[in-house]
Amino acid sequence: MNAIHPNRPPGAPERAEDAAGIDIVGLTKRYLTPKNETFTAIRDVTLRVEPGQFCAIVGPTGCGKSTTLAQVSGLERPSAGSVKVHDQLVDGITNGVSYMFQADALFPWKTVLGNVLIGPVLLGTPKKEATLLARDWLRRVGLAGFEDRYPHQLSGGMRKRVAMAAALINNPRILLMDEPFGALDVQTKAIMQNELLQLWEELRPSVLFITH
Repeated sequence: MNAIHPNRPPGAPERAEDAAGIDIVGLTKRYLTPKNETFTAIRDVTLRVEPGQFCAIVGPTGCGKSTTLAQVSGLERPSAGSVKVHDQLVDGITNGVSYMFQADALFPWKTVLGNVLIGPVLLGTPKKEATLLARDWLRRVGLAGFEDRYPHQLSGGMRKRVAMAAALINNPRILLMDEPFGALDVQTKAIMQNELLQLWEELRPSVLFITH
């Protein structure tokens, strides 16, 4: 598993006061198998992601990439070592984190607009304000005019744009991306990656991006 840290593009806005640094030190995660044997998913991983930095974690299937994201998000706890976000030890669900998965994580019974505005609504934003914000984000990801569609009526790339808008609308300090474009064709994947980088340059969350 290797980490790649692209340099910050010249002239990009600073977001260090909003983004959060990630410190992973000696991280190890073990699981018990159905046969009651110990399986070590990751061992002694140490990694620093600066506030506002885009970090790609590259490695083959089964090397522990997704497990590492689970530790940063607080969805799982380490067997050894530690994870800190913004100098605070992760001991539960991490605040200010958005997660984007490889599989579509959209509510099939909600419209495109309903999927994107649900985050702000759950955080206490008034429905009218959340709706305006969601419409603006759909415009930014190129889906203006598709607000009343349902996920099954969209192409794979369009569903990923909905998921991206839903992940970024809450202005996260940390964006965790678990092979989010892995199921797309090569051309659509390239387009989505470029769009992601453009939005990242604007918002500057700290990003952990998993890929092969």
